[in-house]
Amino acid sequence: MKKAVILFLLLLCKLTIQAQESERTLTVSDIQKSGCLSYARGSEAQNSNLPTIVLKKEGDILSVELQNIWNNCGTWRYDITAELLDGWKGASYSDSVTVKIVPYIPRKYDCSCPYNVSFKLQGLESNTFYLTCWWFDGLVELTEGEPLVLENVTQDVNIDGCRYELKKNFGQAMLKRGSSAWQSETRIPSEITYQEQKYTVNSIYCYAFDFQGNTNLTKLIIPSTIKDLDVPYQANDDIAANNFFNCLALETIEVEEGNAVAQSIGGVLFDKKKTTLWAYPAGLSKKAYKVPDGVKTLALRSFWNCSNLTSIELPSGLKSIGYGAFEKCSSLKTLDIPESVTRIDTYAFNGTQLTDLYIRGVIDSAYVYKDYGAGSLFSGISPNTKIYVLPSEVERYQSIFGGTFYPLPSPEQPQDIREVTAAPDVAPNIDLQGRRLNAEPKHGVYIKNGKKVVK
Repeated sequence: MKKAVILFLLLLCKLTIQAQESERTLTVSDIQKSGCLSYARGSEAQNSNLPTIVLKKEGDILSVELQNIWNNCGTWRYDITAELLDGWKGASYSDSVTVKIVPYIPRKYDCSCPYNVSFKLQGLESNTFYLTCWWFDGLVELTEGEPLVLENVTQDVNIDGCRYELKKNFGQAMLKRGSSAWQSETRIPSEITYQEQKYTVNSIYCYAFDFQGNTNLTKLIIPSTIKDLDVPYQANDDIAANNFFNCLALETIEVEEGNAVAQSIGGVLFDKKKTTLWAYPAGLSKKAYKVPDGVKTLALRSFWNCSNLTSIELPSGLKSIGYGAFEKCSSLKTLDIPESVTRIDTYAFNGTQLTDLYIRGVIDSAYVYKDYGAGSLFSGISPNTKIYVLPSEVERYQSIFGGTFYPLPSPEQPQDIREVTAAPDVAPNIDLQGRRLNAEPKHGVYIKNGKKVVK
């Protein structure tokens, strides 16, 4: 009886935890952007205003304004999603709000400019919650109807051969540059101390590991404190990035238990939901790799310089392939892009020696271009590559790239039909009464091919 009670309590506890960790999507409305505030397209804007978040809550509606969010001049809009996680583990407050802000950049110009972006989140009841939004990651305590202003005051410092950007107001730090002295197995620090003040390392700059072909690191461990793995250069990239792409000897990436945004599967780095493949280590010795089902995005430079790979199998539900995703995969000979893919960024196949490339779907016109010096999705591909595309797409691709294109057969077109020759008619064996015999008799009298046979 006691054992049954214990099992029941354990089951009840498990169900309670699962209920507490359930995600709810907040309603996002009234998204507005100011447009480029520098009015200087074509040159870098000079703007000294600090990146700032202004929050104001009335009832269950949270108004959010992001001031001086830097982005490319070609940004057309911002796609914003928000999730609410109930029962943040280990904390006295009840809610954790994660806001994802994705700029839509169909054309990239040669400058970055500040924008103001505002929106409302409906469905948030608590005034105390844990907020992850833009550069901010921490506890927020609001007074009903009063605005809270969060200014990002930063300072760059060097500690133990690494460069960090300190967020002075919030006790947080971003790793901007790893140490070139890091050897073999390395763990990114979860905390640093500067002038007797402690800072939690919670983000990594996108070029933090660009050591000009680093050949020392073989194993990298990402601590649980990291919440943002690919802080982009002035937010110009609207797709996840592999910021370990230049670690040429890296064989495995591990993620400490408790990390809220990332996970490692077989040494390959994914987001927590396994919908984005962030980084495939360039030094991993495997020859063939199958991207798991459920992955929707291959990050920028996700397979960069993976020269050991001879085969990559992509899942049917894949949607997006980032800039330079397969760049310098020199041993890769054939690649089959599934019908579900609608986005392939520029230089995706740069430096490859593919013999055959199959693109079975229709790529969004926003990513099939060769203007503004941006190149095209075929830039840098071997001129010997045979590229198979839908018949309706051949002319479009030929207008941007001078390679050889072949139309894929339509689904209705029969393939591999072989000529079938009918067997010659053979008269059955029958007995003297005209009845058909299933087999030729060993003894007796019967008719074979119209002639009498006696055995």
